[in-house]
Amino acid sequence: LPAKTFQESNSIISVAQDGKMIRWDTSSGLKTAISTLNTTWIMSCCWSSDSHLQGAAGLDNVLCFYNLKYNDAPPLRILEGHDGYISACRFPSSHQVVTASGDKTARLWDVNTAHTITVFDKHTGDIFSLDKTVTPQTFTTGSSDNTAKKWDVRTGKCVNSYEVENHDIAGVATHPSETCCLLICNAVKVTIYKLNSSMLKMRMS
Repeated sequence: LPAKTFQESNSIISVAQDGKMIRWDTSSGLKTAISTLNTTWIMSCCWSSDSHLQGAAGLDNVLCFYNLKYNDAPPLRILEGHDGYISACRFPSSHQVVTASGDKTARLWDVNTAHTITVFDKHTGDIFSLDKTVTPQTFTTGSSDNTAKKWDVRTGKCVNSYEVENHDIAGVATHPSETCCLLICNAVKVTIYKLNSSMLKMRMS
């Protein structure tokens, strides 16, 4: 299935298992740029806040950055370090990126040097999801270990953990007010937790 990321502009990028990354004009629906990726096994994409870099990652365990100003150009940079597939990637800032992986870790990277800054390693199962609300301060991951974990980017520590018994967490979303977190499970179950605590607010199934 295609993965998409949106910017606060009239452009969208999408990736799919045809091995293409495409930038679209949302007003006209037309393609404005296209690039051939290193692999067809893509699971996620991301776009830097300054729009200079577009990233794609998946089953080859690496995150590749492209500049869609140049059609079919090779990757500008490749981030290597995960021992499993990369399920999600997000930019907290224009010079840093967060990845989530099947190797049970998330990583914070320096985009310019392609080096790992911090490894977040308290999950005991594959990390399936990464909150779209990734900031320079915090982010949340969802895992096959039945937990979502909120991380402090500055310290590298897990500051809270939310559990859904006997269910993988396939999706995580934080409310814009940052008061609650939505956990989406593979078993068609939705759980809402109050942030900054482990208090369950609502469960829907």
